Amino acid sequence: MLTVNKKQLCEDEHIAAGFRLCEVIRDYGYDAYLVGGCVRDILFNTHVHDVDVATNMPIDELKDKFYWHDNNGEKHGTILVNFAGHYIETTQFRTDGNYSDGRHPDEVKFSQSFEEDTKRRDFTINAIGLDADGKIIDYQGGQKDLENNLIRAVGNPEERFNEDALRILRAIRFAARFDFTIESKTCEAIKKCKDKLTLIARERIGDEIKKAASYGIYEFYRFIDTLIDCQLTDIIDPGHYVNWTKAKKLLCRYLETSGFEEMRP
Repeated sequence: MLTVNKKQLCEDEHIAAGFRLCEVIRDYGYDAYLVGGCVRDILFNTHVHDVDVATNMPIDELKDKFYWHDNNGEKHGTILVNFAGHYIETTQFRTDGNYSDGRHPDEVKFSQSFEEDTKRRDFTINAIGLDADGKIIDYQGGQKDLENNLIRAVGNPEERFNEDALRILRAIRFAARFDFTIESKTCEAIKKCKDKLTLIARERIGDEIKKAASYGIYEFYRFIDTLIDCQLTDIIDPGHYVNWTKAKKLLCRYLETSGFEEMRP
């Protein structure tokens, strides 16, 4: 089983706190893993912003054993654990029920299995875990997709996007950020499910656009280029407040004059 260099990673105090929390939970007799974006960024060797933990310790016991704060996710098994001077979003393993609003699960069922927990996650690169010893736990093939620069939905991509349509924009944003390709079936599902974005609040769509813009000019160019390719601009901007084609051309011109040659035509 592959491992990361835990000693080196723990030079970052936030990551060290996450590993230590996993160790303490393990000492109580439960499983716990660093999960999600922090593991993806560790394996991709990029800056880690937030550290999240998933565990089969019941949420009531988490609340009893640790200092914690509510982050409006308690009904879904998520709290902020205040540990070693850092806030760590900690979630009990779960499987999700139906998503009748196209954004949030109607109900969740808690699980003892990390493998089951990974099946509800959005993309394979976000479904990798690190245990308390730094061992990589990968049930969905996320490491291979990282190596191949692919954004791939976990399981059936249409199901993932019908559950939460914001994942459509997240797929495009991640692809732009990391200069990855969206896997073919995932790309097809984006086009099939694009109308589901009408269920998403304008501010959440705006947040995704702002995040994409914050990565840099080239990344934002790729983000807009993919929005246009997937015919999403009319859906996310029904009032046509932005001329997306013109915005793409302006970014392209800026990149060309800056000597950036690795662009799509």
